[in-house]
Amino acid sequence: MFCVYLGVWAQHRSRVVGAREFSLLTWAMAVYSLGYALEISRFELTSVLEAIRVEYLGLSFLSGLSLIFTLRFIHNKPLPVAGVMLLLIVPLITLILVFTLEHHELYYINPRLIQGRHFPVLFFERGPWYYVQSSYNLSVGFLAAVLLVFSAMRADHKKKKQSALIAAGMLFPLAAGFLYTFKLLPGEIDPTPFALALTAFFAAVALFKMGLLEIVPAARELALDSIGDGFLVVDQHGQLQDINKAALRLPGAAECKIGDVLPCDNALLLNLQPLLQRQQDHVRFSLAHSENSVRHYSARAHEILNSQRQVSGTVILISDVTDTQELIRLLNRQASTDELTGLLNRRYLMQLG
Repeated sequence: MFCVYLGVWAQHRSRVVGAREFSLLTWAMAVYSLGYALEISRFELTSVLEAIRVEYLGLSFLSGLSLIFTLRFIHNKPLPVAGVMLLLIVPLITLILVFTLEHHELYYINPRLIQGRHFPVLFFERGPWYYVQSSYNLSVGFLAAVLLVFSAMRADHKKKKQSALIAAGMLFPLAAGFLYTFKLLPGEIDPTPFALALTAFFAAVALFKMGLLEIVPAARELALDSIGDGFLVVDQHGQLQDINKAALRLPGAAECKIGDVLPCDNALLLNLQPLLQRQQDHVRFSLAHSENSVRHYSARAHEILNSQRQVSGTVILISDVTDTQELIRLLNRQASTDELTGLLNRRYLMQLG
């Protein structure tokens, strides 16, 4: 019920960065927990296998959705469709095999019920794909946690806490799944659903206490992507942390990805080098967009200060001043030449004098 509440809460904020991915993750957690509750409440093999099919509607996708949410949270950009499909191939195959258990032994071999101390327990030998799915769950889930830890190490103070908290929450089901898969725990109950309750608790703290899906960053991102000026954020190590759509349209900008150390070897970032090295706070430059098109730009750098008033990064704003330059050139020509003959006028002569 806790996971359902978090999923609904996040779904109502679907326009916020990461909310949709977080909602899918919590829904998967809820379905898995529901399926396991049904499994341990049934007393016939057929009913238990039906409950397991419900369980795997969530369990199969947990690790993949964790990584998808993690990448969205870290990079503020959705994973490409090809990447999503690649991550979900193994869970989809697992789901097909679980729904066709009676026709093969690729996942469960000889499933049977044995009466435990409190409820009938499903016993089985593990088929080859069971190990594939278990390896997938552990490796992908571990990768998501590691990426969050690295994100916490280089993020600002607020995002550092959010990343660390989510990573800590992910470790509980990972540890529980590892211990259960390798039969290192006594007893009959799978601890993973209970570990997911702890994950949900950590997620709730990140949501309600640390503003994980708050609307202000989403509105700010939407505004930055809507403006015509280019916008880059570089940390104190020269690493690109954010870039808006207008900047990505500049020649050479698309070659550099978030996380790259600047300057990359292209004309745009070479022109920005005095700003990146804090030698100047304003530069003007021109870039060729095509063989017959040259655009003129003005770029300014603004330092980002942390709570200790120390420089933690730089914001660079890039404005296209081509129209302004052309207008100034036109006004200068009109002010210094005779409109009828095109000859230099008396005003220009006095300026030379």
